[in-house]
Amino acid sequence: QNLPRAIKPYIDNADKIYAINEGKSGAWVYKLSYNKYSSEESIYLKFDRKSRLYDRLSDEANVLRWLQGKLKVPEILMYDELDGMEFLITKEIEGTLLSNLIKETQVSEIVKLYAEIANEIHSINICNCPFSQTIYDKMKQAKARIYHQEISSSTFDVINKAYTPKELFKYLEYSAPLCQHLVFTHGDLYMNNILVKNLQLAGVVDLARGGC
Repeated sequence: QNLPRAIKPYIDNADKIYAINEGKSGAWVYKLSYNKYSSEESIYLKFDRKSRLYDRLSDEANVLRWLQGKLKVPEILMYDELDGMEFLITKEIEGTLLSNLIKETQVSEIVKLYAEIANEIHSINICNCPFSQTIYDKMKQAKARIYHQEISSSTFDVINKAYTPKELFKYLEYSAPLCQHLVFTHGDLYMNNILVKNLQLAGVVDLARGGC
């Protein structure tokens, strides 16, 4: 894989490089760690095809830039494109995945913390928010993905596995709400995208679907 010239120093100077296999986006993700003054600092390198219909790394980079100062999100170190690929490097947020607290924390505390974090995200002022993610946008995206055969019923929840993507889409069209109360949403707020420290929000990641 050809890499943009600006990425080379990050890779050459790394003391450790780990492949991250979690997540379902299809992007390649690597953690690069650097030993500095008896402490370790880390960054994340993501790269993916630019030909994706949606959820591009450029989308994530744009959302992260807009959210700086509004929400605890990763700092972008660089974004670049080369040979039909996109590359994004962000600083690591120190914290523990919310999902990792399940074994050692009361479920009621986790639910309360999750609700507080969701509320903080939804409370972001959406004046001048350039990222439209309304139900109509989502339906348009889903229709395009079905047309391009990007959606398989094998990924559906058990309750929906009996449906084909087209059948489920027709049901969604029929049941779509007539009006919406718009707030900023993460777009994929599951517990592996939330980092916490001392039972407080440390940051949220993977925001390519963020918008209002």
